[in-house]
Amino acid sequence: MQGACQLWTDNRLHSSSDTPAAERIERKNHSSNIDVRVIERVKRYPDYVFEMTGIKPSPDEVVEKALDQTFESDPGYKAWLAKQKPTAAASDGAAD
Repeated sequence: MQGACQLWTDNRLHSSSDTPAAERIERKNHSSNIDVRVIERVKRYPDYVFEMTGIKPSPDEVVEKALDQTFESDPGYKAWLAKQKPTAAASDGAAD
């Protein structure tokens, strides 16, 4: 398996129907102005993941996974975040 597709088979985002009620994560809609070339790649990436793994994530899952991977791989951000006043979402591992 190539590239980031390993993310989908190792740590698949769970749909709400797959996750026990106690573990469900609140979801909120967010709107951002993003370069149309990036939007096109987000739309096409699920087809690539499906071709490589047989798993077809939603575009929302693609964006969420990409951002989560960015945050997790940035030690400076993680150190900075640890010094910030916690928010309700941050206590669950998320940041505003």
